[in-house]
Amino acid sequence: MTLKLETEWNQEAAREVIRNLVDFNKQNIAPEDLQAPEENFSLVLRDEAGAVVGGLVGMLYWRRLKIEILWLHENLRGQGQGSRLLQEMERLAREKGARLIELDTISFQAPEFYKKHGYEVFGKIENFPDGHTHYHYMKWL
Repeated sequence: MTLKLETEWNQEAAREVIRNLVDFNKQNIAPEDLQAPEENFSLVLRDEAGAVVGGLVGMLYWRRLKIEILWLHENLRGQGQGSRLLQEMERLAREKGARLIELDTISFQAPEFYKKHGYEVFGKIENFPDGHTHYHYMKWL
């Protein structure tokens, strides 16, 4: 058999690859986890003028919330707003039946912030990006 490797982005093919992996996963994941809600989450902080000054974006699936991004404008850092976002996301995750929260951060971002909130390192990549450590955190709910 001769296989052709395509290197250009193809949205239709990418969707088919995803669909096939999802089908495979469904054969191996516990039914109660498969039936758990799948949902995208976002929490947004706005100032008095309506400008976005912070937020948290995540995705819930298989009773796991993956936090993709938590960002605050530099003027708000250290004032408890990041904790506010994280705690509200944890509350929502519990409400939706999540058992685990997972996220990643880089050494110049906020590893100590997540430790303070009970997150544990389950993996790290040294010197990536160059000169920094990339941490993977989790927290059981």
